[in-house]
Amino acid sequence: PTDGSMRSQAVIPYAKELAKKLNTELVLLQVLTPQNQVSRAEAESYLKDICQLLSAEGIAARYVIRRGVAAEEIISQADNLKADLVAMATQGRTGLSALALGSVAQKVLLGGNTALLLVRA
Repeated sequence: PTDGSMRSQAVIPYAKELAKKLNTELVLLQVLTPQNQVSRAEAESYLKDICQLLSAEGIAARYVIRRGVAAEEIISQADNLKADLVAMATQGRTGLSALALGSVAQKVLLGGNTALLLVRA
C-alpha cells in the first residue's frame, strides 16, 4: 500500500527487488481516506506513473484504489487478491504516539492473514 507520500515510497525498492527475483506481479494499493485528502484522479495518476516505471524495468504491475479505513482495506484486498505478501512502509512510532494514534501497520499485522514486510521510513 502507498499513500503517495515520500515515506510510503520507501517500500518500493524492496518490493521491486522481490518481484524481480520471484518473477511475480506487484499490485499497488492506495486507500483514499478523509484524512489523506487525495482525489481519485490524483491517486490514479500517481499509481499509473509508478506502474510505468516498474514496467520499464520488466516488472508486471497494476494498481487498485479503494476508499475506506486504510488497515481494513489493506487486509481485505490482500485476502481478495490472495496476496503472498503485503509490503508497506511504517514510521516506526513507539510509546504514547503509537498507542494514541494507532498504527496502520500494526492493525494489518494483527488483523491480517498475509505475511507482512515492514520498511521503516
